[in-house]
Amino acid sequence: MTEGRADARSARVARVAMLLIVLSLATLVVAPWLIQRRVGPLRDQVEAAEAGRTHVGLVEFNLAVEMSSLRGFLLSGDRTQLAAYEEAKAQEAAIYPRLRTSTRDLPSAVKSRVDSLEVASGQWHRAATRDEIERRRRLTSAQRAEISTEQARFEAALQAAARVDSVLVDESRARRDRIRQAEQLRFAITVGLVVMALASAAAAMWFARRVRLLAREAAARRDQAEQALAGLRESNASRVRMMRGVTHDLKNPLGAARGFADLLQEGIEGPLAPGQARMTAAIRRNVDTALAIIHDLLDLARAEAGTLEVARERIDCGALLREAVDDHRAAAQAAGHALAIEAPAAPLEVLADPLRVRQVVGNLLSNAIKYTPPGGRVVVAAGPASNGDGPRPGQWVRVTVEDSGPGIPAEHRESVFQEFERLEPGTAEGHGLGLAIGRRVARLLGGDVTVDEAEIGGAAFTLWLPAAP
Repeated sequence: MTEGRADARSARVARVAMLLIVLSLATLVVAPWLIQRRVGPLRDQVEAAEAGRTHVGLVEFNLAVEMSSLRGFLLSGDRTQLAAYEEAKAQEAAIYPRLRTSTRDLPSAVKSRVDSLEVASGQWHRAATRDEIERRRRLTSAQRAEISTEQARFEAALQAAARVDSVLVDESRARRDRIRQAEQLRFAITVGLVVMALASAAAAMWFARRVRLLAREAAARRDQAEQALAGLRESNASRVRMMRGVTHDLKNPLGAARGFADLLQEGIEGPLAPGQARMTAAIRRNVDTALAIIHDLLDLARAEAGTLEVARERIDCGALLREAVDDHRAAAQAAGHALAIEAPAAPLEVLADPLRVRQVVGNLLSNAIKYTPPGGRVVVAAGPASNGDGPRPGQWVRVTVEDSGPGIPAEHRESVFQEFERLEPGTAEGHGLGLAIGRRVARLLGGDVTVDEAEIGGAAFTLWLPAAP
C-alpha cells in the first residue's frame, strides 16, 4: 500500500514537472509571438503617425509659401510671385493623398482632422483666388494698399494643420506607451519563465532519478510479461496441434466404422433383423454426428491458426440464400416451423466465398430451427445496410436469421460465440461450435456475425458481408 502511494505521488510530481516544462517551452514560443503581434502594428502606427506629421509639416510649409507669394503678387504685381503661389498650391494638393495613405490605419479622428485641414485649405484658396487675385487685376495702385488677403481663412487653414499635427502626436504617444507596456510584459514573462525553468529543472532531476528506478522495475516486469506471453503462445500452439492430431486420429477409425455400418445395412453379411437395422442406422447417425464435430474442430483449428482458406469473388447473395433456405425447408417442416425468406429480386452482390457463406448461413438456420419450439417461425432477410450500420465503416450487406424462439439474454449474447458454449445444453442436440466457427469465418471474409433481439420475439443473428463495389 505504501509503495503504491509513493508511486502515485511520484507520478503526480512527474506530471507536474512535465507540465511545467511544456508550459515553459510553449510560453517561450508563444509569448514573443503574441507580443510581436501586439507591438508590430503599434510600431507601424507610430511610424505612420510620424510620416503623417512630416506630411502635415509640408502642408504648413506650402501654406506659408502660398501666403508669402500671394502677398508679393498683390503688392508688386510680379507674375512670378503668382506662379510661385500656384506651384505651392499644386504641391500642397499632392500631399493630401500621401497624408491619407500614411494615416489610413490610425483612428477615425485622424482622418476627420485631415479632412478638416483639406476643407480649410480649400476655403482659403477659393477666398484668395476670388477676393485677392481678382482685385489685384482690376484695382488701382492706390487701392491696392487696402486689399485684405483673407488672413482669417489662412489662419484657419494653419490651425487645422496644427490640429492634425496635435492628434498625430497624441496617437504616436499613446502607441509608444502601449509598446512600453508590452515590453514590460515581455520582461515579466521572461522572469517568470526563468523561475519556471528552474523549478522544472529541479523537478526533472528528481523525475530522472525516479524514472531510472521505474525503468528497472519495468524491465523486470516486461521480462515476466514476455515469458508469460511466450507460454501462452506455446499453450495455444499446443492446443491447436492437439486438436489437429486428435481430430485426425479420430476421423480415420470413425470413417471406417461408418463404412462397416454401411456394409451391414446393405446386407453384405446377410439380411438384418428389424432391430439390427435400427441399431445400424443409429450407429450411422452417431458416427455422422461425431464426424461433423471433428470437421468443425478442424475448421476451428484452421481458423485460429489463420490457415482456413477463403476465396473472395462477386456473388449474388440473394440467390445463394434462396438455395440455403431450400436446403433447410424439409427440416423446418419436420419441426413444424414456417420458414420464409425476404430478399430483393434484384441481384444483391457481395465479395465473399460462396461455400463459406453457405456454411455460416446453414449454421444459423440449423440453430434457429433446432432451438425454436414446434410451430414457430424462422425468417431469413437480406438487403443493403443503412449508412452508419455495419461492424465497421463501409458498404455492407446484412443477412439476418430471426426465429420466434426463447431468444438470448443480453448478458449472454457474446458468450454464445465461444467454443462449446451452450446456454441450455439439454434443450437440443449440438456441441456448441457452430456459432464460434461462423463468427471466425465471417471475420475471415471481412465481415462479422452479431446477435440481437428479433422483431418476432426470439433471437436475430446477422451476418455482415462486404458489398461488392
